[in-house]
Amino acid sequence: MNSFIVHFILSIKYLSCKDKIQNVILPNYIGELLSNTRKHYANNNYTTAAVTITDGYSYDHAGRMLATTEQINNQTPVALASETPDLFKLGQQV
Repeated sequence: MNSFIVHFILSIKYLSCKDKIQNVILPNYIGELLSNTRKHYANNNYTTAAVTITDGYSYDHAGRMLATTEQINNQTPVALASETPDLFKLGQQV
């Protein structure tokens, strides 16, 4: 699966910090976000990130979000949300 990466850099000089954001997006007509990585650099140290937060997203074949995970630094990823669509109930009246 091919994807493309979008980079953003935010710098606040008076706080001596910088944030780098990297989004990995599917090149389909919807542009689904696969992952988002935010790296925070502090105290003018722009080589080693003080905090790294990575969010991951998964989708079904119709582009509906199924799961969201978040990982802080090297900790185990945590599931923030997950949804299993009941395909047999789609289109049925409740």
